[in-house]
Amino acid sequence: FFNLSNIEEVRLGKVNITGDDAFWACEKIKKVIIEDGCNITGNGTFSGCYALETIVMNGQIENLGSETFRIATEKESNINCIILNGTVRQSGENVFFNQISNSRNGHYPIWRLEIKDMDGYLKSSFKGVTSSPMNYAREVDYNGELITSISIPEGISNVFDAMFRNC
Repeated sequence: FFNLSNIEEVRLGKVNITGDDAFWACEKIKKVIIEDGCNITGNGTFSGCYALETIVMNGQIENLGSETFRIATEKESNINCIILNGTVRQSGENVFFNQISNSRNGHYPIWRLEIKDMDGYLKSSFKGVTSSPMNYAREVDYNGELITSISIPEGISNVFDAMFRNC
């Protein structure tokens, strides 16, 4: 699908994406929906998709490969919202990395992170700070409300890097 100019929405079901750059430079993609059982092991799956505004992750996502949503040029990310309604079992590095925008310089490539399933989020495993959506989000809400307190329940054995960064 490399560099196709007419795709605006991608829905990935229970599929394995093993090749690198599967949707690279599809500059009109605005929405990506990743469903239960999806396994992305290829790198850079949606890199260079500059129009991408919304990412929805439902159910148990097996893997997000390295640089899945990376924007690594002079262009800034347009991601308005990531909706996490489940668990990401594992990820590669730099999943949401943006070369220009990061929370340290006051530019947030992700405007809002919506967590619909806090238990699922707490069980997620993002590899390193540059793979956590929390690292890049300006606002974080849980079920429609801005997060003002956090309670980590029993049974959560690990807290990954940047899990609650920028709160």
